Amino acid sequence: MAERMFGIETKYAITGSAGDKSVPRESLVFQILHTARRQVASLPDMCGNGIYLENGSRFYIDCGLHPEYATPECVNPWDAVRYVKAGEQLIARVLSQLEQEQGKGWAVLCFICNVDYGEHSTWGSHESYLHRTDPAHLPGQLIPHLVSRVIYTGAGGFNPLCSGIDFTLSPRASHIVKVVSGDSTGNRGIFHTKDESLSSQGYHRLHVLCGESLCSEAAMWLRVGATALVAAMIEGGLNTGATVELQSPLDALRVVASDPTSRATLRLSKGGSCSALEVQRHYLAQAEAHAGEKYMPPWAEQVCVRWRETLDLLECGPQAVETTLDWAIKRALYSDYAGRRGIFWESVSHWNFVLDKLNKALEGVEYPDGTVTPDFVLGPESPIRGDVEQLTPYLNKHKMTWDGLDRF
Repeated sequence: MAERMFGIETKYAITGSAGDKSVPRESLVFQILHTARRQVASLPDMCGNGIYLENGSRFYIDCGLHPEYATPECVNPWDAVRYVKAGEQLIARVLSQLEQEQGKGWAVLCFICNVDYGEHSTWGSHESYLHRTDPAHLPGQLIPHLVSRVIYTGAGGFNPLCSGIDFTLSPRASHIVKVVSGDSTGNRGIFHTKDESLSSQGYHRLHVLCGESLCSEAAMWLRVGATALVAAMIEGGLNTGATVELQSPLDALRVVASDPTSRATLRLSKGGSCSALEVQRHYLAQAEAHAGEKYMPPWAEQVCVRWRETLDLLECGPQAVETTLDWAIKRALYSDYAGRRGIFWESVSHWNFVLDKLNKALEGVEYPDGTVTPDFVLGPESPIRGDVEQLTPYLNKHKMTWDGLDRF
């Protein structure tokens, strides 16, 4: 099967307000759906909670009461990106119409930020790939790719399960707790075992849920293009992941997500180690060597070219991709934001360490007004003065002073 068929599901977080009151989510999402039914050429779906659009996409209310847009089946990565962007425009138009109909004081906000930093929720972006491989063969061949591709598919942000300011290439990675799982709303896995053919006999659906919604069209294009080539090679009988099988995929995912250099060491199950960049180059080399095979799509060579260009840029560090990949774009913005407030980006991890120590020292301490200020912690009457003095050499080692605590 030279042609590859795939699609992308984008899950949106939604909130609305009417004046100074919030709109109940259930009421809001179904008002959005009703508005879409009136404003957009469509057909109803069998479930009654969505519509099929004239471009073949589906817009619906998913479990958890959030809007979701699924592209039609696409046969190349350009169309996959086009339909995702078309969905964004459609939803923006529907929300604007709803606000106009409801009148002054109504506001609806829609996000694709993948995680909720307050409620510890995640919604991400799912991909589906049509294939004819025995599903049992997929995990071992595909998992190293899914773990290491975070270096160009990560949405960027902060670790939502960390109490400090911990930048991560993939905020959703913290919510992936299994290597293989059949669950999509809890106990999520790197590899999802959901297998619906949704087609004629002999075909299967590879459902990837460990990814994130992206803003960069280049990153979105490479995400589906590269993964589709890996799926094609597995279907073609290649043992794509045999020599890069990870000893602990979950640990490796955490390492990759926390490493902007893409060079951190990942342990391999058969001994030895390599970096996420090296794992990706392993898959790329196979794709380049087999780009002309009958089971590969006609655009395989174009994906390989962009794939190699991206990995070469990543070799040069985050600055080389800070106008191309989501995580690097955000990292540059955050660094600039901190710098304009007198905080060096490189010092953030050190301040995290210091604050963690201070918080632990303050456990059980009674303090006035129920609040803790830098003056209270650092002043001569501080109940943890000894802890502050013990941390001072650490700050000095990293060319930092206590004067920076208040700014941080």
